[in-house]
Formats: sequence, C-alpha cells, structure tokens
Amino acid sequence: MKRFLLVLAILFLPATPSLACSCNTITVQQAVKAANLVFQARLVRVDYLSPITTVPNPWFKDRQEKVPRFFLATLEVSGVWKGQVGKTIVMHEREIADDCVGFWTDIGSEFVVFASQGVLTAAPTKDGVRRIPEWTDKVPVGTKIVSNIACSLSSHAAYAMKSGTLKKLGKSKPPASR
Repeated sequence: MKRFLLVLAILFLPATPSLACSCNTITVQQAVKAANLVFQARLVRVDYLSPITTVPNPWFKDRQEKVPRFFLATLEVSGVWKGQVGKTIVMHEREIADDCVGFWTDIGSEFVVFASQGVLTAAPTKDGVRRIPEWTDKVPVGTKIVSNIACSLSSHAAYAMKSGTLKKLGKSKPPASR
C-alpha cells in the first residue's frame, strides 16, 4: 500500500516547464558592463516585420510550431543608467522563444532593459560594427540596431524591483532630450 501511494504521489507531482536554453546567473554589475544601453521604459508599440508562419515540428511531423516573428518595439524611456538614450527608443526584436532570445510584446508594460547596439552590415565584424544576419532581409544595411541582450537581466520592471536589480542599479538619470 505504501508503494502504491508513493507511485500515486510521484505521478501527480506538478511538472515544472523547461526551456531549451539555460543562462548562467550574472550580477547586475556584469550585466551593465556587457550592455551598451541600460534603461527603464514602457512598451508603447509593436510593428511586426514578418508574418505568422509555422514549420513542421522536428520530432512530431504531424504538428506545426510557430516561428517567432521579428518586430520593432517602440518604448517610452523613463530612466537611463548607461548610454545615450532619448525619450523614445526603437528596438529590433524577435518574439520570445525557447532559446532565450527575444523580447516581450505586452504593450503598456514597463521593462528594465539591458541592450546592445550596433550597425547592420553584410560584412564581417569590425570595430564598433556587428554583423546581424537575421535582420539583413528586413532593414537596410547601415541601420542602427538596438536589441535586448539574451541571458541578460532584462525583465519586467516589477520583477527587477522584486529581485533587487533596480536597487543595485541605483538612481537613474532622465532620458536625453534630442
């Protein structure tokens, strides 16, 4: 009877969702150092650059899975900790997927963002220039690209407050008036 109850207990334990990625834990100091821009902002607009598409699931051929769409995320900036950021910023993003890449699409939400910036080029990486191949068919070469850093401390502002990230960042400065 004890074995039967143990088996039942194991079968009905709540399962925890898993992702296909794993990120190493980093400190706020490491996240700031890795980013070109660190700011707090509210998402006000999402402009999709690619349509909704599906592909066959690699393991279950009879199932389709959604391909993350690319979009421009327009944010209204309320505070800046690193870099020159104006009152609004447009980020080049992709919908969040199981690979730790992407950004949220919930308009009206407030975020703390650790972002990288570079210039879209078809050539190999040079000083100050990043090659971003997934954007070459969506925006012209030479476009300044700002995007969320995968595995950074970017998050909803409420979580950044709860986790202590905001406290460790300290007082922000206002966005630049351009």
